[in-house]
Amino acid sequence: MNCIIGSILIISALSVTTYYFYQKHVAEREIDLYIADYGIPSKEISSENFGLAFKYGRFYKTIIVKNDPDNYYGFTYNSKNKRVDFEGNVYGNVVGFVSSLISKLKYQPSEKVKNMEK
Repeated sequence: MNCIIGSILIISALSVTTYYFYQKHVAEREIDLYIADYGIPSKEISSENFGLAFKYGRFYKTIIVKNDPDNYYGFTYNSKNKRVDFEGNVYGNVVGFVSSLISKLKYQPSEKVKNMEK
């Protein structure tokens, strides 16, 4: 009996872990594709941070580009609606595509990304 319960627990743990790493892989791929569409050249990225957001099923990546360390670009992937969202930070102010402060970012969103938001 204990062997059966132990086996069920191990299988459950492996399933949850496998699912997490699959979702992480998908999120990272989708965010990277979005960043490429946004128009930030990979050679201009000075640092990036990828992780799991507070809400289950959401992953994020923040990017700082060369010669602009005070500002960063944030991208969040929601696995439920399979969508990447952008949120920037300009001198401590959170900005989106409709904010006038977005013009202070070194890289502006491409027309393709702007059209994705509509």
